[in-house]
Amino acid sequence: MNIVFIVPYSPASRGTNRSTTAPPLGLAYLAAVVREQGHYCRIIDADIVSIPADRVIDEAARSDPDLIGISSHILNWQGVPPLVDLFKRRFPHLPIILGGPFPSAIPEHCLNRCRADAVAVGEGEHTLKEICASPAEEFPRFEGIDGLVWRDRDGRIRRNAPRSLISDIDEIPFPAWDLLENRALYHSRPRRVPVGAVVTSRGCPSRCSFCSKSVFGDHFRAHSPDRVMNDIRRLVDEYGVRQIDILDDNFSLNRDRARVILGKLAAFPKQLSVNLVSGIRADHVTPELARLLKRAGVYATTIGIESGDQGILDGVGKGSRLKNIVQAVQLLREEGIIVFGAFILGLPGDCPETMERTIQFATRINPHMAKFAIATPFPGTPLYNKIEREGTFLFPTYDGLQAGYFGGRAFFEIGVTRAEDVEYFYRQTFRRFYLRPRKILDILSTIRSFSEVKWFLKSTLEIAFSLLSRRR
Repeated sequence: MNIVFIVPYSPASRGTNRSTTAPPLGLAYLAAVVREQGHYCRIIDADIVSIPADRVIDEAARSDPDLIGISSHILNWQGVPPLVDLFKRRFPHLPIILGGPFPSAIPEHCLNRCRADAVAVGEGEHTLKEICASPAEEFPRFEGIDGLVWRDRDGRIRRNAPRSLISDIDEIPFPAWDLLENRALYHSRPRRVPVGAVVTSRGCPSRCSFCSKSVFGDHFRAHSPDRVMNDIRRLVDEYGVRQIDILDDNFSLNRDRARVILGKLAAFPKQLSVNLVSGIRADHVTPELARLLKRAGVYATTIGIESGDQGILDGVGKGSRLKNIVQAVQLLREEGIIVFGAFILGLPGDCPETMERTIQFATRINPHMAKFAIATPFPGTPLYNKIEREGTFLFPTYDGLQAGYFGGRAFFEIGVTRAEDVEYFYRQTFRRFYLRPRKILDILSTIRSFSEVKWFLKSTLEIAFSLLSRRR
């Protein structure tokens, strides 16, 4: 059987940071699983190289597909219905299955918005494996397969029993890196190249109201340290990787496991640069952990700070204390680790006073770099449900978005949180945080390679453009 996996491109998408782009590891894991069954797979990442829908169809057709899998998030969803429509016009009987964060959150809605045949909700490895094991005369069989929402022959949308989370993720094979055709384009801030990415755990038990858990859920499951190092070793030996981007939502949740992995990285025979792209929680950072991170080759990490107002943090279930954030930034700086601070403006309860506190807090604790975003209500999240009950959506996020976190426009209003204020303070962030002589020197002092220079220039231009652009 021939299976083509696709990451769609949405030409209208704006307000994203293209200088930091993760590979579609979810599709690479799916491909690895079904290749073990003997199936041919191909991955077409149309988004990374901006391939329009008609060319995607032509590329997919070269593989004579028996099944199409499309992975979507909120920013490329608007490219999905026209892509599916083109597929169905050209190949009316070709089954198309959707997956990823956006369809997993609102599967029935997504099937009502396009002509796809099914949505694989949540983790798709076992679901796809069972679909591909359908008898030839019944392929594709959707009935009775857990984790599917699908359209029957009469056009009715049906929901099967939910799929249980994979308890032992070590059973999932090494992702099909060989199918990623544009590997050089996937990276965060690259101190060394080539860059490879790993996901060492799934699920996050934190209760942040703005975070979507539609794929991996809230139950933390982790690869063993040996499996993590085996994956890293393969990236180094087979693909020449010199930097590892760790993409976990919560790498440090199991602190003993994190210590073991960091120790093994420190003892790795080839020196690697490591970037904790999605970061670690501030309240996990201790002097010991900061030292271990440094010895392991970690040169950069992100801390999800969100707000400089304790009341706002408490209101969104962040579970962080401002004093812990201050200490974490200080400890990481003392070890020479670049700190990216992630902030969100426009969370429920945000008003001019609280957003002013956030900007002042950012400049006072002084992470090397700060990423300011506007709160986005992802469908299926507690934040979305709260806005639906108590607030007003300014843009209907259930049909995807044309502008991301950095698009410069507010998505909702609720209580004292007004769009005009959010957009005003967002425009202030870049100037007030970055346009300080000491800050510019601070950033320049962290650069160690030409690849970092290129990344910094591209990232700066994109952020500046997003602040100037008000396109949706």
